[in-house]
Amino acid sequence: MIQMRSMRIALRHFVYKINEVESDKCPCGEGSQTPRHVLLQCQTYGALRKTLFDQLHKAGMRELTNYDTVVSDPLVTRYVAQFMHRTGLLAQFQHAERQESDDETGDREIMEQSPEDAGHSPPLATTFEEGESLTQLFEYTLPDWAIPRRPETTMNSNRG
Repeated sequence: MIQMRSMRIALRHFVYKINEVESDKCPCGEGSQTPRHVLLQCQTYGALRKTLFDQLHKAGMRELTNYDTVVSDPLVTRYVAQFMHRTGLLAQFQHAERQESDDETGDREIMEQSPEDAGHSPPLATTFEEGESLTQLFEYTLPDWAIPRRPETTMNSNRG
């Protein structure tokens, strides 16, 4: 969403500014391909936009045509992100779509592996020696300057 708000997202408007494409024009022919244009105006994504607006309305958002409001509301962030993902315009997220369609069984098996099963066996602590207890490992002695001291009183100081 930061990229959407800052307009620094891999759409033609930004990519043109860094000399990666020859034009910032949206293929629809209606203007520069900015996040605002794609989200609120581009006719190419009209059906996706209708779905998005239905979701935003159900989430309680009423200012559907105010770009800054739409991209700044944390309650609707996921819907806007889904919309942008579904347009297929953001190449940096195409890998995420492929992962979603992979066999989830294999992913679940990998996630359920213990570190040892996966070939990793990190030590608890580099200083933990055989025979040491956890209490010994975490013992800490405060330096003298950090220990609060009571002011010293003498018997004569209490007499008036």
